[in-house]
Amino acid sequence: MLILSPLFEPYGYGPVFIAAMGCVFTLFGVVGSVVSGILLDKFGCYLKLYRAICISCAATFPLLLWTLPSLKTWLVGANMAVSGISVLPMLSVGISFATELTFPLKETVTNGLL
Repeated sequence: MLILSPLFEPYGYGPVFIAAMGCVFTLFGVVGSVVSGILLDKFGCYLKLYRAICISCAATFPLLLWTLPSLKTWLVGANMAVSGISVLPMLSVGISFATELTFPLKETVTNGLL
């Protein structure tokens, strides 16, 4: 809540709403991580998925700054859900992609360097 409070409090959102948005972000991020893991196992589309995640991150955070002053809680919640889906899987997809790019090396070497 300490991270989200400076972002939400100037617009008049209370601590309960801020905590709920943190939960929405985390829960949808876990769902996004599971879905991205399934997609990577099934199709192996590392670069396409990483590009989609980066574009989604680049689109949702400026959109959050536009939706916060509107005081529409459902819109802010939807934006936080999409942000969670795109931000949390970024690290795991990126490390998996780097491991695939450096294939002759062992996975432990690549993960250790990253």
